[in-house]
Formats: sequence, C-alpha cells, structure tokens
Amino acid sequence: MFVIANHYFVWTAPYPVASSPEALQLVFATSDLGMTLFFTLSGFVITYNYFDFGWDRTPIRSFWRFAFLRFSRLYPALLVFIALLAIARISSDKPNDGLALWTAIHLLSAQTWAPFKWDGALPIDSAFHVSWSISTEFMLYFMFAIVAVLSQRLLRLEIRGSRAILLSFAGVYAFVGVSLCVSPRLLTIVTSWIGAPLEDLNPGEWKRWFTYLSPYSRVLEFSLGCFAAYLVMYRQPQLSRHRVVARTAAMIAILGICAIQALPYFPSMRGGYISDLRGLISAALFAIVMMNANDATRLNQILSLPALIFVGEISYSLYLFHALSPRYGIYLAVPFEWTLFPFHVINFVVSTFCAVIFAFGMYKLVEMPAQRALRRLIQLKVASANTKSAQLSAPHPSIPRAKAESAPTSALL
Repeated sequence: MFVIANHYFVWTAPYPVASSPEALQLVFATSDLGMTLFFTLSGFVITYNYFDFGWDRTPIRSFWRFAFLRFSRLYPALLVFIALLAIARISSDKPNDGLALWTAIHLLSAQTWAPFKWDGALPIDSAFHVSWSISTEFMLYFMFAIVAVLSQRLLRLEIRGSRAILLSFAGVYAFVGVSLCVSPRLLTIVTSWIGAPLEDLNPGEWKRWFTYLSPYSRVLEFSLGCFAAYLVMYRQPQLSRHRVVARTAAMIAILGICAIQALPYFPSMRGGYISDLRGLISAALFAIVMMNANDATRLNQILSLPALIFVGEISYSLYLFHALSPRYGIYLAVPFEWTLFPFHVINFVVSTFCAVIFAFGMYKLVEMPAQRALRRLIQLKVASANTKSAQLSAPHPSIPRAKAESAPTSALL
C-alpha cells in the first residue's frame, strides 16, 4: 500500500504533479519505505516458516522443496504479468530490438542479480518495472537457503567457535555493504571491476543498482527480519520477561520510522550518511517492531483486522498489477490548485478500488488455483514414488515369504 500510494499519487493527479507543493509530494513519497518494509518482513516470514526445514538432515531435498514452494507461490502471477507487458510492448510503436533477451532475463527473474540495463533503462524503469523486487527476492531466497544449510551443518558438527565464525562472516559482509552504500568513491572502484553485461551504467545508475535494486545490499534488510524472527522463535521466554522493554522499544521504533520519513522536509538533512542509510535504519526499526509479533499489543490487534488480512492476501497481485489497472477520473492540464485536490482524492480512491478488484480476481483465478495445482502435482509424484518403493520392498508373490525376507536388500530395492 505504501508503493501504491506513491504511484497513484502521481498517476491519478488531475494536474502536473511537479506543480503541486513539495510538502504534499513528500507526504506520498512512501515507495522507498514500502520496499524496505517488504524486504524486512520477507526475511521475518521466510525464517519463521522455513528455518526448521530439515536443512541439516536433508540439505539437497530441502533446498529443492523450498525452491518449488516459492516458485509455485510467486511464478504463476508473475508469468501472466510478464506476458501482458511483453505483448503491450510488442504492440507499441517502440523498437523491440533486444526485447526477446530482456524478456528472457525477466522470465528467469535475474534482472537485478547483475547490473543489467537495456534501452537506456534499469529494470525499475523498464517495461516490466515493479518485477525488479521479485528478482531481488528470489536471490534472497537462494542466499537464505545456502546460509541455512551451511550454518545448521556447521552448528551440528559442533565445530569449536562455529558461532563466532558465522557472526564474523555476517559482520564483515555488513561492514562492506554499508561502506559501499555510504562511499561513492569506493563503490566506483568496485563497480569498475564488475562491468555491465548489456549497456554501460553511469555512476548514479551504479549506485542506484547496488543500493536500491540489487539483492547484495537488500540482504542486510532481509537479515534484520531474519534476526527478529529468530528472537521470536527461540528467545520468546526472554522477550516475555522483558515485555515492557520490548513494547517500549517498538513504540520508539515507530516514532523513529516517522522521523526518518520526515527527513526530506529538512533540506540540510537530505544528504550525508543518514540519507544513504535511511533504508537500513528503517529496516532495523521495523525489525524491533516485529520482535513483538507474539505479544497481544494494540498494534498487532490493528494488523489483525479482517480488512488488512484481506489486503495482505491479495497484496502480491495488487503490487504486480496495480500499474495495469484502469485509472478513471478527471484529468486537467492546469497547474495545481487546492480546489482541484478533491478531484485528486476521488481519482485516487476509484483507481485503488479498481486495482483491488483486479488483484482479487488474479488471486482467485490465477494465484491460488495455479499454486494448488502445482503443489498437488508434486504431491502426486511423491505419492507415486512412495507407492513404487513400497511395491519393490514387498515380497514377490512367487517367492516364499521366508526366502523373500532373507533375500538381499539390494534385490528388493
């Protein structure tokens, strides 16, 4: 909803947005905050659901099962999204040289894994725009699975200092990531070694790719969500004993998020390290709020309202397709006036309503049916394999039972 508020404020304005007061524009500049919350919350949810997933006992099987579950949840709607936008681009008057390669990169959800740029645009500015975050999310899933396997195997082996090794690696990665975010000179040196696969990037595009689009910086926000989930799962007694402190910290964190969001109102605060680290600081504050997930706070009661749960259920399709939903309203090519603002509100509400209806249809007709069908398919294959294994393990009718039981195991299996 943060992302939609930002986009629809621009797209549903009955006047040129640039002519509106800057203070009003900053109120709806919530897209960055929404993406930070998305990646932090994603780390929390993935850890909460998949940390105990047999990574140490059956790492390969767990990895492929995890990948399939994520694929079945996200890819059906994503394929529809990519197909619709590819058809729209082909039908337009714009040149389509390289569109096949660009579409293939998006079908693999790999557009943010490397500094890809096509037709003068980064993935966030291209025809497929919002799908960049899904690409980043898939790489974060891969990182999560690899770290889960390595860390749990390392801890299970009870190697001396294994926890210190893991924490040291995390600390070094965080230090390097933060340094690249706040030091344009260091980022320029590092990116000069990488090179761009399709088109060259200027220094501003390199910074935007690494700090905003790439999973290699977003993993810091994702990890903060993972840490919050770990505390909720394995340190609940300690959190319960210090419930007042945790609740107070959450309240302070919410105020901190509001303060971070208000920084652009002060021109002197728009640059510098705090501005560069806004996302990471906001992610840390969000993680503090998420530590209270099992507490019966007023905030959790609000977040449990049926209306918000409904929006949460359709949020994936709402995010993907809100740009494609029809935007009805009154549009005038005149400068901003406060008397026109009510028309802006009407346009915004009507377009949001259309987007919610479209997303609900995608959720019911594409997302859930495709997910159930794919997961039913894999369950049938597993059941079939188990049946064949049982049949091979059973004594053959033509062999006396005593002989069958004494037969070599390799012959039965």
